[in-house]
Amino acid sequence: MPDLVRLTYASSTSSSRAEVQGDLIDILHSAQFYNAKHQIHGVLFYGNGYFFQCLEGQRKQVLKLYDKISNDPRHKDICILTLKTIGMPEFTQWQMKYVLEDHGIRHFFLNHYGQCFNPYLLKEEMDQQFVQLLLNHQV
Repeated sequence: MPDLVRLTYASSTSSSRAEVQGDLIDILHSAQFYNAKHQIHGVLFYGNGYFFQCLEGQRKQVLKLYDKISNDPRHKDICILTLKTIGMPEFTQWQMKYVLEDHGIRHFFLNHYGQCFNPYLLKEEMDQQFVQLLLNHQV
C-alpha cells in the first residue's frame, strides 16, 4: 500500500505586487508539469501577500517537492501547517488547482479569525476546513 500524505504549507511572497501575477503563472505551469510526472495533486491559493498550498501524493515525492518549494526565492517564511497520512488524495482531478479569492474565502477568514486571508493562522482543524472549501470551490 502506498504511503500517501497530504502536506499543507503557508508562505509569504518575496515578490512585488507587480511581479506576483507572473510568478503565479510560472508556478502553476511548473506545478502542472512536475506534479503530473510525480503523481502529485493539490491546490494553490494566493491572497493578501500569502501562499497556501495543499500537496497530496506519495510521501517521498511530496517531501521532495516541498523541499524544492522551500528553496524557491519567490517564497519566504515558509512553514508546514500539516503533514498527515491519507487513504486517498482528494484533488485527483487536478495536478494543481488554482482558486481565486471570493466571498466564501473572505468570509471564512473573517468569521474564524476576524481578519483577511492569513494562512499562518490555520491550525489543523481549520486547515482541514479550508482545504475542503478550496476542494469544493468551482473552477
